[in-house]
Amino acid sequence: MADRLIQKRVLFTDGKSTKGVSLDDLPDSAWTWYTPHEDSETSPRTYYEAVPWLWRGVQLRAQSLSQLPFALVRGGEDFDSSATWENKVGFLPNPVRLLWMCEASLCLAGAAYWARNAGAKTGQVKELQYMLASSITPVLTAAGLESFKRRMGSKTIVMPPESVLYVWLPDPYVEIGPGTPPAHAAMQAAGVAYNKDVFVSTFFERGMIRPQLIGVPAGTSPEERNRLKAWLKAKFSGVDKSWSAEVVNADALTPMPLGDGIDSLSNVPLTEEARQDMATALGIPHTMLDANAANYATAQQDSRNFLDNTIVPEAQIIQSVLNEQLFEPMGLRWEFRPEVLDVYQEDEASRAQALQALTGAGMDLVLAMQILGFELPEGYTYEEMMAQEEEKQRRNEEMAERLRQAREQAPPPGNNGSKPPEEEEEQPPAFRSDLDKWRRVALRRFAEGKSLDYPFESEAIPGDLNVSIRAALLLAGSEEEVRAAFQPLPFCGWESYP
Repeated sequence: MADRLIQKRVLFTDGKSTKGVSLDDLPDSAWTWYTPHEDSETSPRTYYEAVPWLWRGVQLRAQSLSQLPFALVRGGEDFDSSATWENKVGFLPNPVRLLWMCEASLCLAGAAYWARNAGAKTGQVKELQYMLASSITPVLTAAGLESFKRRMGSKTIVMPPESVLYVWLPDPYVEIGPGTPPAHAAMQAAGVAYNKDVFVSTFFERGMIRPQLIGVPAGTSPEERNRLKAWLKAKFSGVDKSWSAEVVNADALTPMPLGDGIDSLSNVPLTEEARQDMATALGIPHTMLDANAANYATAQQDSRNFLDNTIVPEAQIIQSVLNEQLFEPMGLRWEFRPEVLDVYQEDEASRAQALQALTGAGMDLVLAMQILGFELPEGYTYEEMMAQEEEKQRRNEEMAERLRQAREQAPPPGNNGSKPPEEEEEQPPAFRSDLDKWRRVALRRFAEGKSLDYPFESEAIPGDLNVSIRAALLLAGSEEEVRAAFQPLPFCGWESYP
């Protein structure tokens, strides 16, 4: 259980009278931290090791969190990542194990601890050594966390906070220290399953015989009763004696069965409720602990819900602690990246198709993105996107109007000395050379981010074609559109260009 702050009231007495002291006047020593002790018979460890559903639930959470993609970031760029982990920090050869042990310990104890073994000369972390949560006790004062006590057999060592990497689950009833682990919330349900299994095991150990109260004549001595009890136990205890038979005097012995037999365990709803309670306490959809409980579509959705509602929030808690206590002082930042997982990629692909369908039907892009719940990159807002879309629409309309005017102002093909398309001969080399030069210049300016709104002087390129190409370049927003501006323009009488 978590450490809790308990108030002590100090009383002064001279043996005859007692005087109370106001809490405001109490010194710091009047406040202490209290850590309850677990009952070993009903501890989460006992149930974790014996109840399959609890064991599987903890395993599922630990495995799922340890498989989340992540990266160490420095200066906005990946320094090391789970996809190609190289252990560039030197003290984390197996980050998957660290994450697995962290989540399993949080589930069962509400806390996870590592000793930060540092070099004697440099003081830099050389190794992270996992420490059992039950062996660690935070030492708390009125000022907060002072140190940790580590029990190692009969010896206890004191460790300063900076030598320990510690992760605590948040808890509204805990000021400083470990929070209530999910396994504690599953204790009662796990106890039902645990005691059921113990009952079945014990029932078979007794040779499948229910507890019996044996009636004997009133004058039977205690020695005879004890001898009879030992004889019955020897003859009928154990599964190997389940089919044994003995002849006794029915008038001298009167057996009276007590309690219910194994047939009473056929209460399926009770068993299912216990399993569901354990799954609920661990934040796991019920279908994920029962392979026969859902079809494929439901299982897929439950897997996504498990990540969204349990694993990713837990990962954010761990991420914040790793950064605060370990990586930020090193100039690094740990980032979990669950969006890389297939389940999220499939969802993004479906949303992209839906976005394309909505915008293709004429819906505004920003409105469609809001409906589909798209998350914008950091620093962007929907209001800014709407302003950009409006500006883009205004420029497109302006460019379209300029292109329309250019087409209207261009003289007919016959007025500039060119022949009608059906009579036009192969273009002279100067025309081809100038057009190719213009295209290369336009592509280079576009790649450099320069404006394409500039004049290109050429005596070989007809005036109407020059105006049309310039108008098309003004509308170009990609390299393909720049190239397309120099492709055949039939309305200008230009049908081919190699």
